[in-house]
Amino acid sequence: MSAIPLLMPPPYATAIALLAALLSAPLAAPVSAQDAADANVQNARLMLSTEQIETEFYTPKHTHVHELLRIAERLHGRTFHVEEKGGYSAPPMDNLQLLGDSILIYDEPAYIAKVLKALMLLDRGSAPAEPDVQLSTSHWSPGFISLPTAYEALDPFKRQVTTVDSSGQSQSTRNIAMLENQRVLVLRDTPAQVAQMLELLSVIDRSEPQLMVSAMVIRGEHGAGDGAVPTELAQNLSQLVPYQSFSMEAMGLVRSSARARSIGLRLDETHSLEFEPDAFDEDSLTLSGRCQFKSETGFRFETRTSVSAGEYTVLGVSGELALFVVLRIEPIGG
Repeated sequence: MSAIPLLMPPPYATAIALLAALLSAPLAAPVSAQDAADANVQNARLMLSTEQIETEFYTPKHTHVHELLRIAERLHGRTFHVEEKGGYSAPPMDNLQLLGDSILIYDEPAYIAKVLKALMLLDRGSAPAEPDVQLSTSHWSPGFISLPTAYEALDPFKRQVTTVDSSGQSQSTRNIAMLENQRVLVLRDTPAQVAQMLELLSVIDRSEPQLMVSAMVIRGEHGAGDGAVPTELAQNLSQLVPYQSFSMEAMGLVRSSARARSIGLRLDETHSLEFEPDAFDEDSLTLSGRCQFKSETGFRFETRTSVSAGEYTVLGVSGELALFVVLRIEPIGG
């Protein structure tokens, strides 16, 4: 189930009891009897077994290993938990790590193949220029990623090339130029280098997964609630905590890229939440990262968590009449 870390001022005995109840059972919207039976298996964080994981090494020939790792982590870095190494109780594993002058890739075979392809393209970009080869020029515009992101991804390819004008005078110039107003990269290099740059750009220029992110602060009630809390969430909570119903205290909704550096939600004048994603798994539709909740009432906490699409994840709970902080994500489009 989703972890429920919180910072809670004493003497909130009721909230402590609620924590114990919530930690003992998963909280997700019921869909079917089979889904309910599998509730303990379907966790909001990416879990892999050692049987699913392989290890590969890549030693760069032309690019500094630290530079190559920095770009690879931005393009293909992700974290996951390993079942045989403590599962969710242990810290998550990074799929890319520095090992001497090599990059260790620790992941599923299909993901390793994708990372290796990008690493080889990036590394070849720093190979020395072939002598006496005529340069070619190509113009490229992004379809999905930003122009600065594409320009940064080509760092290992960047170098000075020599051109000769009509009078026979040679001139040194950069092989990659960014024309921000036109949203164009101008690539000028040997045909082989230009082809490799275009191949790398085609690998990384893909649509960003879009999510609808919602956060709610709901209040436990001993009487009738206000009816604003989603039925499935209220039903699940009522089975776990000693409240007859629930009312909506505050709510926020925002559309965001799954790979955004920060997702901020101002729920009302009192409550705000900021989520900083560090990984999004497109297969399990799981978003992981750091979450920070602030309330002018004094209830604040910061935690790292993972949220699976379609599930209500309780991030924290506090107070004698408990306030629950709940996060939910839904994919948008295909």
